[in-house]
Amino acid sequence: MKEIILISFVILMSQSCSHTAKHNANATTNNTAPRFDYNSVDVDSSNTIDRKEYEQLLLTYFDSLDKDRNGRVKVTSESNKGKFVSESDLNKDGHINIIEFNKKVDQSFKSADKDKNKLLSPHEYHALGSLN
Repeated sequence: MKEIILISFVILMSQSCSHTAKHNANATTNNTAPRFDYNSVDVDSSNTIDRKEYEQLLLTYFDSLDKDRNGRVKVTSESNKGKFVSESDLNKDGHINIIEFNKKVDQSFKSADKDKNKLLSPHEYHALGSLN
């Protein structure tokens, strides 16, 4: 049951994020990771990035890599050789699905949140660097 709820949540977030990203002028449209400045990711202007804002950024990234919109990204393609992408292929089948990607998002957020307050400060966010 939890897995069904998680999948439903991820699908809804993906749809919402896709729409948001199309209207965000700071997103890149080429084959690299979207590079959002801190203020663009901090949608509510709270001077912190919460888990939902972080998910939106990374789901937008996933959406930008999923060119054929089949919910899977081939890890070996030229457009996504980045470490974040390759580490997201948890079952090592050469593809990343949205569930694997969401697990990597969770791991990445927890790792970046050095003070464990469930928010990313500007310093914590910038320490993440590029997704590539």
